[in-house]
Amino acid sequence: MKTNKIKTVIIGLSALFISTVVMAQKPAYLGSRGTNGIPDLTDEQNELIDNLRTDHLKNSMKYHAEIDKLEAELKVLEIADNADLNKINAKIDEIADVKAKLAKERSKHRQDIRKILTEEQKVYFDRHSMRGRHNGHGNYQGIHKGNGYGQDQGRGQARGPGKEYGQGQCWRN
Repeated sequence: MKTNKIKTVIIGLSALFISTVVMAQKPAYLGSRGTNGIPDLTDEQNELIDNLRTDHLKNSMKYHAEIDKLEAELKVLEIADNADLNKINAKIDEIADVKAKLAKERSKHRQDIRKILTEEQKVYFDRHSMRGRHNGHGNYQGIHKGNGYGQDQGRGQARGPGKEYGQGQCWRN
């Protein structure tokens, strides 16, 4: 009887320890050091990619903050009692300009990474780097799929469940 209790406690503690170790590991979709699992990266390539990623994140955060600010301003214009359609359209154009700059920044970042890869690594990078980002139609899929906050069931401006059905954009990268 005592032996069974000791065995049960040991098995329980072992299971707890193993699950803690497994949960502490990086998810498989992030790859080695967040490099999308590009095979055979040298230490120098890893360091260069880390530096490029840091610079890219700094730049893209500025664009995301600007987009959020402009979208808030647009919302104010849209809910005004006497909404001025010319001002609304101008704000939409401003948002589109910043989003275009962000898309160009993303493309530049991808090309900067491709420059330091071998041909084999480029093939893998091109094949896998967009996995889990977009499904080719502008909708976020993969790890970002699911319900979010706001006006649609994805990324939105308000808190709470979405007001429309279907998949919307989830949090931006």
